[in-house]
Amino acid sequence: MNDKTVKIKPQYESIPAWLNAAIWLQRSSTVVTFFLAGAALFVYGGTVYSQQLWSREYRKLEILERKERQLTAAGEVLKNKLAEGAENPDTGLVSPTPENNLFLVPSPQRSVPTEKTPAPSVSHPQLTPTPVGY
Repeated sequence: MNDKTVKIKPQYESIPAWLNAAIWLQRSSTVVTFFLAGAALFVYGGTVYSQQLWSREYRKLEILERKERQLTAAGEVLKNKLAEGAENPDTGLVSPTPENNLFLVPSPQRSVPTEKTPAPSVSHPQLTPTPVGY
């Protein structure tokens, strides 16, 4: 008789250490790859957004510069029209000459009183004076 015996292998054999290390390296590199891909997409999105924002603001700057040039030109045109109007004899303006100059005489200097002023009363607070002109 030929007796054949069948040996049943265990389902899980012990895995060699180098294979365990390779499996661990593969899994960890997959996680790191996903994180790096996410970071790259985040940086790319931020770059694209900042370029769009910069482009939009640069267009606004160009528009403002164009308006500034237009306002400067309009101001110069107004100045020119005022100068032309001043040359017109119907306006009643007179050209400046030494004969029609106005000279102001300075007012006499006042002396500062040396005696002390009485203290202000408590019932009427003193307001600080506001300048009328220069």
